[in-house]
Amino acid sequence: LVIVDVDAHVLALVPLPVMALFLGWSVHHDTAHDHTAVWLHVVSGIRVVADRIGRLVPVLAIGVPLVAIGAPLSALGFGDPSVLPSVIGVSGGVLLAGVGLSSLFSARFPYPASRPGDSPFHAPQSVSAGGSTVPTLTFLATVLFALPSVWLGWMGLVHGGAYPAWSLVVGLGIGVVTLVAGVVGGGRVFERRGPELLAFAQRH
Repeated sequence: LVIVDVDAHVLALVPLPVMALFLGWSVHHDTAHDHTAVWLHVVSGIRVVADRIGRLVPVLAIGVPLVAIGAPLSALGFGDPSVLPSVIGVSGGVLLAGVGLSSLFSARFPYPASRPGDSPFHAPQSVSAGGSTVPTLTFLATVLFALPSVWLGWMGLVHGGAYPAWSLVVGLGIGVVTLVAGVVGGGRVFERRGPELLAFAQRH
């Protein structure tokens, strides 16, 4: 970005949303990583929504403090505290939307993962296109859900006014709605496809 003549102080706003994006996206494949241990979730009778929430707690435990600490630092690096609402809206929104979509996609579209004890850099062979399509779709969907907040934040940089506040409200609003919908929807999918997920884990 510096090479293409983007102002250096604007770059201070980039790292936090990018980290939040990848952090939320990182759990899109967590169900497949359970392998045969997924049977514990299937037979234990635990509420599927609780299962979905439990998987997201570690990510949110990292992501929420990251946004809380990183947003003021980003605004400080930018040199204008008025961008703080936009930074929180974009970063928090993309984090929440990412984990919400990941909660749904991990139950609905699992694909082969490295087995316990295998190198994490070893990618299992798959006859389907899921290994490349699912992570791409999850990533792009997360970015798409963040665009309204990003646009409002950009308008705030250009025009000021109430745009940063709207970026905060819209970003967190979309994020919370997506998170709730993803957890509930992912739970229902997990409940309905439990035996299929167990069979998938045993095969892969």
